[in-house]
Amino acid sequence: MSEYEKQIQRNIEEKEKMFQQLIGGAKKDFMKVVPKTNYNNVEVTKKKKRRCHDDVNEQEFRALKRLYRQKNMNKSRDLTSISRSLRARKTPLPIQNYDELLGGPSEESSEGSSDISNEYERPVYRRKTKVDKAIEIPSRRNYTRQDWKKSMDPVTLADAKLKHKSIVDSKFFKEMIPLLEKEGESEELPVDQPDFLKLMKSFSIHEKGVAKISQTDIKCLTWHPSNYKLLVAVGDRYGNIGLWDIDKLDDKYQGVRAFCKVHTMQINCITFDPSNRMRLITSGDDYCLRSLNLHSNICEKIFHSSSSRITDHAQKNRSTLIVAHKNAVVIDMRTGSCRIENTIQCFENITYTISLHPQDENLFIACGRTGEIGIFDMRYTATNDVAVPVVSFPKASKRINGASFSPITGNFALTTGADDTITLYDVQKGKSEPECIKSIHHNNYVGRFLAPFKANWHPQREDVFIVGNAEDPSRVELYGAPSCELLHTFEGDVLDSMTSLATFHPTVPVFASCNLSRVHIFRP
Repeated sequence: MSEYEKQIQRNIEEKEKMFQQLIGGAKKDFMKVVPKTNYNNVEVTKKKKRRCHDDVNEQEFRALKRLYRQKNMNKSRDLTSISRSLRARKTPLPIQNYDELLGGPSEESSEGSSDISNEYERPVYRRKTKVDKAIEIPSRRNYTRQDWKKSMDPVTLADAKLKHKSIVDSKFFKEMIPLLEKEGESEELPVDQPDFLKLMKSFSIHEKGVAKISQTDIKCLTWHPSNYKLLVAVGDRYGNIGLWDIDKLDDKYQGVRAFCKVHTMQINCITFDPSNRMRLITSGDDYCLRSLNLHSNICEKIFHSSSSRITDHAQKNRSTLIVAHKNAVVIDMRTGSCRIENTIQCFENITYTISLHPQDENLFIACGRTGEIGIFDMRYTATNDVAVPVVSFPKASKRINGASFSPITGNFALTTGADDTITLYDVQKGKSEPECIKSIHHNNYVGRFLAPFKANWHPQREDVFIVGNAEDPSRVELYGAPSCELLHTFEGDVLDSMTSLATFHPTVPVFASCNLSRVHIFRP
């Protein structure tokens, strides 16, 4: 290497040393300002950051870049304008017509109502809240205190929002009520089972025998006892009552009238008063037992439970009702406040269904929520402990959807279980334990919205009972008792969906079955 080349090499090395000294000094000064242990107090300038290659750690560079970006965002945004949730602000909902939706201003809303207009100057876009859902779809979770107070007040059919409101509605009820009050002799049915079965095989269904009574899921079904006017009444999931005059074919709405929001929540049981045919009694999840008078069109509260929803009821006589909620409660309807005569704790859990004995008015059969069954006496007075049943049944593996005595003598008890069984027991007087006559497999599975399957006796016979079926094709089945043999299946092209509820008319050879919203009529 020549002397000239050596001089060039020395100049290059000197320049590299000088450059390294300058870079090292700048780095030391920068690290004094920016500590490595805490990046929250970094004063980041707005100069463009250049990535250092070998001497700066990549993780430190990324942390500085995040802090620099966050600092710029905080400077450009006003923190006071950040929208927070209503729950975090702890303020009532800023919606219009708040008093109308809940039936009056609440105590909490009245305290903070003055600050709402100042805080919410611009429109707030929000999802559906509990108030909106309580108005659209009632449920036990969003059942407010205002709804509880409203359920205690008497309502008329005008307040209940008559669905098909027209000029002919007054004429419709005026023509129907005299026929419902008229009492006549019941039609004599064949005494022998073969002759009765021959009559049942003549039943059929047509298009005019199907009507949509409710817009939502039907939960209970009953017949008016009159044989001059065939009237069906249903209660649905949202507290609506539907009435159908099945022979009113010339009516604009096929004889259907639906009254909305008679109850604020689901109706679990609906019956006509045997002593007053113009009185319709309903019980539901809104803790209320109501009576609808078809003469005055007024629906009044009979009883209000303070502890649990009412799942079933049965009428002992003109003035006495037994109600199933958490316990079985016997109430006197002659008093204005519906005095509780007796409280019977049948099971540790809630009492689900009840049915009265046809001959002994003091006995009733009850089912629990977890499969318990028992026959109890209304005169049991010990209220602190679980009542001792007169007849105790073996506990089922799942819930019992319904249990009822045979309608004439009460010697048999018919149960329908969620474990896909229908069981017939012999419960004659003098037996401390029931004798299981026969238990058959029956598909009782229903979805979330369909009413549970319940096997029902014929009101005038003890040798047959009827029940729907979940199998395909859709059908209703007639079984014999005590053999529990399938006698006949009712089918039809119009019956295109599963029907879980089926019940005979008490005096006329006709029965009704229902699915989610439609009622099907089978008749000769």
